Amino acid sequence: MPSLFRILLMSSLFITTLNSCLKQDYSEISQEYIWKPIISVPFFTQEVSDTNYIGDNSFIFDYVNLGEVIIGDTLEFDYSTIFNDVGLEQIMFRFFIRNGYPAELNIQAHYLDNEYNTIKTLFSDTLKVDNANVDSEGDIIDLVNFTHDEYVNQDDLIAIESAKHISVSILLLNVNNSEEVIAKLEEYEIELNMGVRAYIVNPLHE
Repeated sequence: MPSLFRILLMSSLFITTLNSCLKQDYSEISQEYIWKPIISVPFFTQEVSDTNYIGDNSFIFDYVNLGEVIIGDTLEFDYSTIFNDVGLEQIMFRFFIRNGYPAELNIQAHYLDNEYNTIKTLFSDTLKVDNANVDSEGDIIDLVNFTHDEYVNQDDLIAIESAKHISVSILLLNVNNSEEVIAKLEEYEIELNMGVRAYIVNPLHE
């Protein structure tokens, strides 16, 4: 996925630069002219459910007996491959989350290095998503959509240059533990979508 992202990123960069240059009078542009293209590319879509349980018991045990449970996943994010030789001013991650659980969500994410050690948190604050609604049969009737933008500026970009993965952990709490819901726990899921917007700064002659 990272290699595909880089191909899309550089293709978009080429198109953006070409369109920008076509609108310019070359006689008025010096070699030190700075252009700031903005590239936006979808990065991943991931479904997370009871099969992504994190803990020592079981998903259903924690859900029923503790009233809260943690699920999550680890995603490939090789920073050096994606952004190698790209002059970055800022990155914006856009997360779109569709909650299909009758439970509130607390979401946190971390950058990991090649050995899966935590480098830095991705979100400045824990993301909080409301619960989905169910009918009397336990079927979801109202999914909850949530969007969050997280900006990474130049100072923080240096800190995540060794990132190879992103881990996402989701705490389900204030759960609906009715018999109808418990019977259908395996049918629920959370959809995670992430897009990346790169703000690039390079001298025109480079």
